[in-house]
Amino acid sequence: MFDTVCSLPLSADLFAQEIHPTEPLVSVGLSSGHVQTFRIPPTSDGGPGATKNGCGLIDTAWRTRRHKASCRCLGYGIDGETLYSAGADGWVKAAKAETGVVNLKIAIPRLGEGSLDAPTVIHALSPETLILSTDSGALYLYDLRAPPSSISQKPQQTHHPHDDYVSSLTPLPPSEASTSGFSKQWVTTGGTTIAVTDLRRGILVRSEDQEEELISSVYVSGLKAGGSSKGEKLLVGGASGVLTLWEKGAWDDQDERIVVDRQLDGGESLEVLSLLPDNLGRGKVVAVGQSDGAVRFVQLGINKVVSKVVHNELEGVIGLGFDVGGRMISGGGSIVKVWHEAEEREGDDESGSEDEDVQKPEQSQNYSIMASSLEAALVLSTPDTRILDNSAPPRVWRNFSDEELRITYDINRTLEEIRQGKWKRIALQFPDEMLPDAPRVFQLLSRGLAPTTRTTYSAGEERNSANEYGTDYTINELQKNMIEDVVKPKFDALNIAYSPAKDQPHLYILADTSYGTCCVDEVAAEHVNADVVVHYGRACLSPTARLPVIYVFTHRHLDAGPVIKAFKETYPNREEKILIAADVTFSDHVDRITSILTDKEGYTSVFATSVVHDPSSPIPNRTVPESVRDNPESLREWQLFHISGPPTALLLTLSSRVAAIHIYPTDQGLDRCGANSKSIIASTAVALRRRYAILTSVSTVPIFGILINTLSVKNYLHIVEHVKARIAAAGKKSYMFVVGKLNAAKIANFGEIGGWVVIGCWESSLVDSKDFWKPIITPYELELALKGDVDRVWTGEWRSDYQTILDTAEASKSYGNGAAAAASTVEHPTNDTECNSGDDMDAFSEEESAPPEFDLRTGRYISISTTRPMQPSAPSTTSNNTQRSSSRPVGSNALTKRESGDLATIGGVMSPGAEFLRSQRTWKGLGSDFDIQYEEDGEKDAIVVEGRSGIARGYTVGENTEKH
Repeated sequence: MFDTVCSLPLSADLFAQEIHPTEPLVSVGLSSGHVQTFRIPPTSDGGPGATKNGCGLIDTAWRTRRHKASCRCLGYGIDGETLYSAGADGWVKAAKAETGVVNLKIAIPRLGEGSLDAPTVIHALSPETLILSTDSGALYLYDLRAPPSSISQKPQQTHHPHDDYVSSLTPLPPSEASTSGFSKQWVTTGGTTIAVTDLRRGILVRSEDQEEELISSVYVSGLKAGGSSKGEKLLVGGASGVLTLWEKGAWDDQDERIVVDRQLDGGESLEVLSLLPDNLGRGKVVAVGQSDGAVRFVQLGINKVVSKVVHNELEGVIGLGFDVGGRMISGGGSIVKVWHEAEEREGDDESGSEDEDVQKPEQSQNYSIMASSLEAALVLSTPDTRILDNSAPPRVWRNFSDEELRITYDINRTLEEIRQGKWKRIALQFPDEMLPDAPRVFQLLSRGLAPTTRTTYSAGEERNSANEYGTDYTINELQKNMIEDVVKPKFDALNIAYSPAKDQPHLYILADTSYGTCCVDEVAAEHVNADVVVHYGRACLSPTARLPVIYVFTHRHLDAGPVIKAFKETYPNREEKILIAADVTFSDHVDRITSILTDKEGYTSVFATSVVHDPSSPIPNRTVPESVRDNPESLREWQLFHISGPPTALLLTLSSRVAAIHIYPTDQGLDRCGANSKSIIASTAVALRRRYAILTSVSTVPIFGILINTLSVKNYLHIVEHVKARIAAAGKKSYMFVVGKLNAAKIANFGEIGGWVVIGCWESSLVDSKDFWKPIITPYELELALKGDVDRVWTGEWRSDYQTILDTAEASKSYGNGAAAAASTVEHPTNDTECNSGDDMDAFSEEESAPPEFDLRTGRYISISTTRPMQPSAPSTTSNNTQRSSSRPVGSNALTKRESGDLATIGGVMSPGAEFLRSQRTWKGLGSDFDIQYEEDGEKDAIVVEGRSGIARGYTVGENTEKH
């Protein structure tokens, strides 16, 4: 449906995008506070430059640092002469669209405590009215006819249609009786509700809770009318990939649902919606930009997805629209793309071409995967038999010769380290994808370790070919059969005879792991009393607790030519400070590539990182320049060029440490990179926002679950104790679980747990899946979540290594002990009675004097007794002091009456988990249509009254003889 015209790289992450209503202009607001306007050539110019490539014809009309903080939203005026921008610095600025000169400033109202209320949406409802929405859910209306001094101080109207931030605003068309011709009503989405607000009458209606976050909206008219429908509907995009349709005027509930992204665990969120212009002749089609970087096209009427293009494979689409020429403009990450309508060609290949350089007109970017007409639309529901009829081509496992196998699996180095360590029981840990080579690696190591080894073949002849062990089978065979059934016949075919040496080393293959394959499985190794573990494949390099480890990352092919080409295109300046790193499976190529860049290409400030076992390093498990070791803050001056896609945990960790990250993608299927591959700039803005949203959602959780996802990583017991202590110090309850490999079904069994903390390796601790019912965070995120709203400051920094957390806690503890010792020299209270009395008074007033707590997601007040169930109360403290001062024997209180509102106890200890089961899972009858307050310990007696009697054809109630 659409092909790429060109791509516009941006200097920072895109936060806002707005298209001019009458001119070929597109403006962008960046995370750096810059606002930039591009002028796109009109389609009437003709020629290949305007319609196909546009390279050299798209100019920057103006660019400026408009806000001191990020630019959050943009909006053009009704006539297009003014561009409004709102930033996180608390200012709205109006500038001329053509020149960018500011002619008006508006101060965004602050919250009650003086903190900033960041803007979310800005919209010019008419030439006289400007609407601004904020994170607090407020709607501010400004009268643009007032003097500038009045505008900058106070809005004309203020409404609060939602409890959460306003995510979208869509004006409704004016009524027929309107004299101005401008809209006076609009629909907003915020949290899980939609609301309709009138310019004069305020909030008119608010929907019921939709139990799903509503993100985007667009108004559609001209649909087929029938029954109660007038053909005018509001389309709302949700967080689970579902598009809901609301009939105009019937705002109590949704009318239809369209599944845009069908996945088992819920689709990607629908971030932005835009209607295709009528002049394209496609009918009523809505373009949907999603958080996975895809743009899907939904045909209204048949309510199906008919096409899809890809804007960016790493970042979501946050800006989408059409200019006056009908060209689609999409934005997300650090790039804006311009698309034109694809030409209809018979026999057109539906697959998209690779992303080529925009400097080549004959190789324009094209991601279209749609059929050229609706008859060839993608089918969303297919029969189960299709997987048998149209199976994917099998991936054949490559057969290595003995020499290739020795190089790939580092056989000689492994033998040398085993001999030096004098280990006798060696465990070989293979990931599933390397199990086909496990028998032959086993034999090569056995030959090298045995004093005398004789290999006998059933045919009585020696063979050296790669097929002699029968390893010519496909990955599909591994998927259809149990791994043991595939591997066991290979060992039987080896028929290896060993000399009867008593001290001969024994090898064992570990074909399954208790946790992640990146971690060393010490538990499985101890089942065979192993002295050492040889770990093959990708590794997180987390320090182990007990056994020594020999890491074999394996060697994978990488053509240096395309990598050098992509590097030169990414960094044309030869003097930039650049770090070169790679995934561990490609790490042996880093030195060679760096040498070519410095010796032949003239780069002067390129540093080749090496693999080290140090997750606490400024670049986890990699070396850094000497200047960075001396001053870690100087790492911000360097950019990172990473070969192969890094794990999400590494991206989040480095996002705040280096200036920029570029990723050179590798084809994992072919073990080689394409000749036309280009580097992709990595942006973690969406991922960090999601982590911060999860973090704030668990700040009021009373019960945490601690998930042990490793038994091998060093210091995991120390971090478990630290997490337990931090939760207990916050007055909350924690329970510890060891469940092996995580999945949603396991942890969904514990409904009383409000949030989970994962203790695992630095890579696997980041669990970011929608499958899980309750949020899962890391120990570092827990540290932030347990802080108060005043102390919690999100700087964008993220870390996953445990040692840094433990070192910080130890330093704080040492500082606290020193401060306490200094204070003790000033005042030494000697009267025990006075001390105890003071403690009682502090305990008595602690809950009353504590600041109020609010749920940042809903804005509602939360009781301290609810969020901190383990916090000691004043009566209990006084009671304990009384018991200590009494010399009389104290009787058992196991059967004493429990006060209303007290937590359930087990063995005399308060148990929020037991209270959850008592209050939430206790049978209380079928209930009724009326609210009934159950008082199990109350003193009120039920009143016995005469009920209904009679037969079904006529009842009598009480003494009333009238039949009902």
